[in-house]
Amino acid sequence: MKRLYTADDIEIGDGKLLGTDGKEHYETAETLPHEEDDHDSSAHYVFKYISYSILILTLLAASYFLYEVKIVLDDPNVPNNVYFLNENLGGTNYKNLEKLISGIALKISQRPLYLKACGQQFVVIPSTDLDFKINPRAIADGVTRVGNEGNIFQRIKYRLRLRTGRDRAYVPCKFFYNRTKLESLSSAISEFLNVSPKSSTVVEMEGGIRKITRETPGARIAPEEVARQIHNLLSAFESQNLGCANLSYEEVRPSITVADKLKQLNSTDLLSSFETSFLADNSSIRENAERAARAIDGIILKPLEVFSFNKTVGPMKYKNESDAKIFNSRQIGYFPDISGGIGVFSSGLYNSVLGTSIEVLERYNHTSVDPDSAYCPVGRDAQIIYGSKDLKFMVPKNSGPVIIFSEVNLNRLKFSIYGANKLNESVAVETREVNLVKPAEKRVKDYSMKKGEEKIESEGIPGCEVKTVKIVSVGGVENYRTVISTDMYSSLPRVIRVGDEAEE
Repeated sequence: MKRLYTADDIEIGDGKLLGTDGKEHYETAETLPHEEDDHDSSAHYVFKYISYSILILTLLAASYFLYEVKIVLDDPNVPNNVYFLNENLGGTNYKNLEKLISGIALKISQRPLYLKACGQQFVVIPSTDLDFKINPRAIADGVTRVGNEGNIFQRIKYRLRLRTGRDRAYVPCKFFYNRTKLESLSSAISEFLNVSPKSSTVVEMEGGIRKITRETPGARIAPEEVARQIHNLLSAFESQNLGCANLSYEEVRPSITVADKLKQLNSTDLLSSFETSFLADNSSIRENAERAARAIDGIILKPLEVFSFNKTVGPMKYKNESDAKIFNSRQIGYFPDISGGIGVFSSGLYNSVLGTSIEVLERYNHTSVDPDSAYCPVGRDAQIIYGSKDLKFMVPKNSGPVIIFSEVNLNRLKFSIYGANKLNESVAVETREVNLVKPAEKRVKDYSMKKGEEKIESEGIPGCEVKTVKIVSVGGVENYRTVISTDMYSSLPRVIRVGDEAEE
């Protein structure tokens, strides 16, 4: 039986115990539990270390957060992502805010506002025409309130969202203008835009020429409506450029249109049309093409009536030699013509006439043409030289009235011919090269080049003989075909510059 130690037992060293009986006794593993006590003590120290570490980290995080909060709340600059007229005011010191906004407001008030309506454009300078001004102080106050309203938690949350870009603030523009000036300006614009519609009509021109005039739509807009739209434009702008805006207006249609006039003449069928482009950048071409289009547009031709291009359009002029020189097919792909644009126009008219039963009485082709860059097929061009070369055609006897419309839109030239297609005729035109002449080679000495060096100045243009045939079908069945022209085009030589030594 094991002996139990009591408080009376005395430890005397070397693991020995002195009992009450005076005898020495030795410890055993069952009687000395100090190893478990050491293990518990180590775990206790680790737990205390982790707890203190967490507490310290928490205090550091809280301190950093409070420091960041203090920086956010005490920041003397506008928070990031605060916008006025698409300009980010973030980082601007509150002391300089009103000055910055004043600079933006000055630019805004001096920039023009373009108003468009009925093909007209009106330019309004807000600062002078309307006494338009932006209130920098009111806008600066609005910017200052951003992130400074609500309780502290709301302010912190909103400012942090602005700072990180998760939110944006847009400050409305506060402005004022002279209402009397706005009403006066609106009345002037309304009076200018309010035009009555013009109906299509038949007029007689000089020389007994009769034409159908195109209808013109009218417009109606009240001054109050103009003022309202301008006010809305000023209220809704979102950038530092007021830009351009279209005014809404009521369009008034004319009572009689071109279609009504064609119906009265029993000429509602589109017999033929042709469209091509021209060099609108050149003033000679554009002005001459527009003038010719005005002279021919809507012209009415009766049966057996002969049309003369020179008589109807009259002489055309070019501004200077440089304008005339560009009409070289090697350079721009147009048939050469010194009158600037008349060759383009007459050829377009000729192509539209070819698609009808109208009989061509007089027509001349150009002297040379580059088929790779020409604006119409070879053999279907028409050269005009006032006083010597004309384009003439006649409406057949058994036909009704024929109306020719021509218009210029930007760089496009369009022809439309209307009449009565009683027999359900359709016309096709074919061109065929009969003979092709290769360009000759011309070598030109150039003393500015090294001897033996060669440079191609122009590739040249081949000459050709072209036969043009008109094919007329009735009800989809070919009725007859006829040769309407056989044209000769001269070749232009291939020019090569050859270097040579200068003669002394």
